[in-house]
Amino acid sequence: MIKIGDLIYLQSHALLVPKSEKASITLDIEDSEKPLNIIICFEETKSAEEEKPKTGLSIEGDQDHAYVTFHNWNKPFGSSLQKPIAFASSEDGDEILLLASAKESGDVYELTIQFLKKEASNELASE
Repeated sequence: MIKIGDLIYLQSHALLVPKSEKASITLDIEDSEKPLNIIICFEETKSAEEEKPKTGLSIEGDQDHAYVTFHNWNKPFGSSLQKPIAFASSEDGDEILLLASAKESGDVYELTIQFLKKEASNELASE
């Protein structure tokens, strides 16, 4: 088991995602009957009002899927989340988090994404 602070490392991926494509990752969570299917895509928005559109991240989901959209992560030197973001929870109440860094290189996004777990029991112990 690998720990990063109070978080448990689940898995990480280094992906090259063509601009017109989506990436799909299956995350098997210990003590869970079903895996979590994660669909990742990148969107660029152009606005007449803004010279530099803001970088952001949106997450939507249903019972079996999480849809993660990186908005305007097209800086040549990259963008990164500054801390892990919770985006799902396990059947046991553990939080599933992601940490990501991405940059644009031509018509391809270079994405490094890491998945972590914060056990519900850790939250109770810290209160």
